[in-house]
Amino acid sequence: NTLGAEMAGFVPGPGGLNVNQMLSEEMRAYVLLDVYPSYDFHHVDQALAALSPDSSFVIAMNSFEDDALNACADVLLPIASHFETSGSHVNINNDIQSFAASVKAPEEAKPAWKVIKVLADLLELPGFHYVNSTQVLSEVSHQVHKEHEYDHQVDLNSKAEGVQVIWQASPYATDALLRHAPSLQATKLGQLHAAFMNADTAKQLGVEQTYLGVPVAIDESVAKDCVFVSAKQSTNGGQS
Repeated sequence: NTLGAEMAGFVPGPGGLNVNQMLSEEMRAYVLLDVYPSYDFHHVDQALAALSPDSSFVIAMNSFEDDALNACADVLLPIASHFETSGSHVNINNDIQSFAASVKAPEEAKPAWKVIKVLADLLELPGFHYVNSTQVLSEVSHQVHKEHEYDHQVDLNSKAEGVQVIWQASPYATDALLRHAPSLQATKLGQLHAAFMNADTAKQLGVEQTYLGVPVAIDESVAKDCVFVSAKQSTNGGQS
């Protein structure tokens, strides 16, 4: 998870790029780890456009089949889902919490870390000598962890200009397992997919049916100049 990646130093270093920068740089190769374009990119059309050219070689490791990935990936490698593998994650208190596999992965699917290890071994890269996930945990636990400090200044007294957009994934669209559960998707929470705003804000934005690719829902309980987006999938189009 994100906190675990920071603890292990798995973050862009000097000269490194974030996801949006990678997609705009026309990279020659991409390795996607349990990424589903329709859910996990800010703008799915932009992401697919970057991944689709013949000049880009795309390796996708996923626990579920995905039509968008089938269309743009050059290599598809099945991996075990979260409950089919052992591992660890870091909670908001920076405590490491480990878990065991609840069920066996189907057929020849392997945990993602094992797939990455085999690829690294084939490329003769150093540092991938692990036999099981507890060895990974042991090494990370004994490393000196560098804290990543952020020096962005926030002025709590300033008044933001323009319309403020709060975006969040719908409760049952946050990970691959929830997204692929038909019973959850059939609930009211699972169907939640709208950009909530009051009538004045909608008039100001000049929108009637969709905003950021999400259907507009007029709700007078939303403050003026604010939009609350609860989306089942990634948005398309730019932000007003």
